[in-house]
This record gives sequence, structure tokens and C-alpha cells, in this order.
Amino acid sequence: MQILIVAATATESNFSSKREYGTKVLHTGVGLIKTAYSLTRELEQNKYDLCINIGIAGSYNRGIQLGEVVNVVSDFVQEEGAEDDGRFLSLYDLNLAKKDEFPFSDGILKNNLPFNYKCLSDLKKVKGLTRITSTGSQSSVDKFSQLSVDVETMEGAAFLYVCQMQKTPCLLIRAISNYVEKKKQRIWEIDLALKNLEEFILKFLDELHVGK
Repeated sequence: MQILIVAATATESNFSSKREYGTKVLHTGVGLIKTAYSLTRELEQNKYDLCINIGIAGSYNRGIQLGEVVNVVSDFVQEEGAEDDGRFLSLYDLNLAKKDEFPFSDGILKNNLPFNYKCLSDLKKVKGLTRITSTGSQSSVDKFSQLSVDVETMEGAAFLYVCQMQKTPCLLIRAISNYVEKKKQRIWEIDLALKNLEEFILKFLDELHVGK
């Protein structure tokens, strides 16, 4: 089974030398643009049975514990559109895109593929929001908290979009390093998140290898 592990930074994939199993690691760089370019280039050149995006994320949902690993099953970019004197108009409001144009469903990128693995069944399924700028002000926290999302990343939507356009099965896995709040109030648990992320992905790769 050929597996591509996708991470924004090398820090988020320290485990990569501990398992092989036909696994390649791609470091894209941080953000939507770098992720979209790097991943598209890789998938144009090579074919994979599964792509797994891993990394840390912030959580709007206080029911998710710091350090917890989650399965992001939907994602979108909220800020694509235009401002109109304090009012935000989405691409759909502007008739520049259709909400159900592939790979979107009602404006959302969804990833509900039926992966029947025990490691995955142990994870919470959550909704993601991808932003170009990491949220760090109370006004932004208040605004995005109303969108019924659980976690925030800077690459998730780009990863799902490219994988689905390339018809490559994928998973978006994140470990929670912090709650989304004002930057001065933020408590970071990066080491814990990375430790739990590593434990999960190694167990998952073992499970994939045994079941191949």
C-alpha cells in the first residue's frame, strides 16, 4: 500500500523515520498556497493509495481536549469573497461559484470515505475551518465561533480539495495544540499534541500494514 504523509513542517512528522511500509513524507510549507502547489505536483507525478495530512490545530470546541487527535471530516475556506461596507459576500453570493460544484457539497469539502480501521474509530469526527491568518483576536473568535466548526488549520481545505480533484483517498488528521482565543490568553500544548499525533500515526501505519 503506497501512502503519502503530508505535513506543513518537519516538526509535525518527526516519526517519519520510524516506519516505512511504502510511506513517503511530503513537507509542503505552511499555508494554503504552498500546500496546494506541493501536493498537486506530487500527485501529478506519483500515485498513492492513501494520503494522510497530519499536523497540529486550534480548537473552537472546548469539548475537545488539548493534545487530542481528531479526524477532520469536512473543511472550507470562509474568507473567499468580497467585503461590502462591513458585510461579507461569499463567492456564492457573488455568483462566482456554485455550492455543489465538485468537489464541494453545499460549499463544504467533505471527506466521509468509509475507512474501517480501529484507530480511526477511536477518533472524534470534527468539522474544520481553514484560514490564511491564524485567529488571534476576540472579534475573529466571536465571528468564526458562529460557523459551527470545531477546529482551525491553515492547510486543511487545500489538502482535501487537491486530493478530491486528483481522486486520491485521503484523511485529514490533526492534534489539538491550543484553543482558538486571543493570542495573549492562549495556552499551548504543542509537545503533547505532537506526542499524541506520533503515537496515533504509528499505530495507524501498523494497522494498515497488518491489514494490507
